[in-house]
Amino acid sequence: MAKVTQKQLIEQQQKQIEELKQVIKAKDILIQKLNDEISEMIDNADKSFKNSAEYMQMENILIY
Repeated sequence: MAKVTQKQLIEQQQKQIEELKQVIKAKDILIQKLNDEISEMIDNADKSFKNSAEYMQMENILIY
């Protein structure tokens, strides 16, 4: 069995910490992109709803 020194363990842990930081950074970027997409979808749905409501109002005016 190979003997692992404390220095090697510390270096390995530091490397793992850096890798985890990169994963967290990537996760944060993905979450931000998803939030942006969700906001855009909500805005589009809101605009579509308002356009539909305005269209239905116009139809009602024309009918009466």
